[in-house]
Amino acid sequence: MSVVRKGTSMATATANRMNSHKSTGPTSARGKDASRRNAVKHWGRAEVLRPVTPALGENPEEFDAFLEGLRQALAPRDVFEDVLVTDMAEIHWHLRLLILGEISTRARNRRRQQALDDAEDARLEAGQLHVLEPSVARGGLGLVGLNDSPP
Repeated sequence: MSVVRKGTSMATATANRMNSHKSTGPTSARGKDASRRNAVKHWGRAEVLRPVTPALGENPEEFDAFLEGLRQALAPRDVFEDVLVTDMAEIHWHLRLLILGEISTRARNRRRQQALDDAEDARLEAGQLHVLEPSVARGGLGLVGLNDSPP
């Protein structure tokens, strides 16, 4: 299998150099700050996330201890392996948070449904709620529980 290489013309190379000056990233302080926060969207890797972790109910020292424990257990030998260990710690930490969030959401939904069920039971016992049951009466579909329904 041969690899076909396409040459770059002088005009294309000049245009590329001219365009590269337009793509230098943000230059204003506001633009740089906004760019720095982009990493928050991607697993919270931005430096700005660390100061807000206490407000999210997290303890940054717990994560640091967890990361250090992984580093001691896995003993990364170079920068690449250290990046892998750090990624492993961050992924595990975020997965734990997602699981805790899911459990919390399910528990809240279960409590809401239980409160609705309890309120319905209380209204039924107080005679304020009539349960309508479908029944077949005289060849047709009727509802039992209404005052004018056949038994």
